[in-house]
Amino acid sequence: MRQSENDVGAVTYPNRIGYCIKKYGYTYTEVADAIGVARRTLSYYISGERAAPRYCLEKIARLLGCEIEELRGSQAPSIQILTDEQKKMLSALLSQNSKLLTEEPRNGATDTAQQLLLQQILGLPESPHILSSTGQSHTQQSHRIINEQFISILESDLATRWELYHTAGAARAFVGLDTYVKEMTGLSRLAQGTNSYPRMQALLTTAYQLQSCVLRDLMEYRQSHIAYQKAFDVAQELNDPELMASALQREGITLIQQDKPKEAIIYLMGALNIIEGYNFPTLRVHIFQGLSEAHAKANQEQESQVSVDQAEEAQPQQGQGQERSLLRRVAPASIDAQKGVNTVLLRDHHRAIALIDQSLKTYDPSIIRGRARLIAQRAEAYLGLGTLDACLTDAHEALSLAKAAGSNKTIARVKTLYTKLTESSWRKEQGVIQLGMALLEKNEESS
Repeated sequence: MRQSENDVGAVTYPNRIGYCIKKYGYTYTEVADAIGVARRTLSYYISGERAAPRYCLEKIARLLGCEIEELRGSQAPSIQILTDEQKKMLSALLSQNSKLLTEEPRNGATDTAQQLLLQQILGLPESPHILSSTGQSHTQQSHRIINEQFISILESDLATRWELYHTAGAARAFVGLDTYVKEMTGLSRLAQGTNSYPRMQALLTTAYQLQSCVLRDLMEYRQSHIAYQKAFDVAQELNDPELMASALQREGITLIQQDKPKEAIIYLMGALNIIEGYNFPTLRVHIFQGLSEAHAKANQEQESQVSVDQAEEAQPQQGQGQERSLLRRVAPASIDAQKGVNTVLLRDHHRAIALIDQSLKTYDPSIIRGRARLIAQRAEAYLGLGTLDACLTDAHEALSLAKAAGSNKTIARVKTLYTKLTESSWRKEQGVIQLGMALLEKNEESS
């Protein structure tokens, strides 16, 4: 498609427009009014569904008192995916570079570790020069290469993939994930019989858990459950309480999304029992949050309140390090958001809106899929109160954000909301018709 003059210098996702607006103390409505665009249009710019023209960026920068480059910054880490042609070039380079492949490893096997990483993580074919000068086989070298430095590279890469999932959503995290998990499985097998095997298995179970979460958000529930089972089996083989419990916690969230709260409670309680006596505060908070939502879905108001109170009390101290489960630290805004979600489920609509409004003031703007879900549930609360305009405004914004993050569950939530509207006395309202058209556009894009 030919770029228009206004598109030159435009910014699409990832960007920091939303982050900067919050950072400099403005609301989205204030910025939209100041630069002369609709609130919904600004949401499209923030989510990356539409490119923000340069003149809009200039207006936003002037209003906020910042540089345009600050608005262009990346919100989400990216993982470079090599084309087939690039892989062939790398393979040829590795085959020709006999010095790299035949000399004994130097400085902790750095060069050979990089070579194996390229071949196995990127799916390159084995080089004909894979034997070292000592005549060791590929497997023998692998045992020596999969060392602390090599595993640190893999751990860093996996943490980046989790961050991509949290900030950019399931659709982006899904790209290349199946291949990545298969390669991690192969590397774990290569590490068998070495001191590195437990760390490789810990990486593998966490990779399966990421796969389970991504598939859950894409509503591929059968495959999500399979990935969970693999994750739990590996963690159980390790006899690792933290990783067994995190697998159970994530499976519990999947069951909540499938509207199976009673089953979810069983898994979440099982996770709590496993870590009894251990100090995993972030994991504990996530389990209590899941329990509070499961109880709310089961219409168990008192149990829901007790669980969310426990989540609030269990928050880790400032400076607590990242846990091996790679669960995100829970900010106070997340607890407020959970209270709002629970209150929507319990049909206390006025209070739900107040709680969600409060949480969104400080909610991390980079977590688009979480923000989309909150706004969609606020739309449900507005529908419960019979406030059509606010309901439709939130529904459109939630749909826009969910499309950007690839959150099929939130898109399905908006579809359910639309179905309720078409069955109401508002079915012929222009706003309801426009929401239906927006959903139809989404279906056409998917097909």
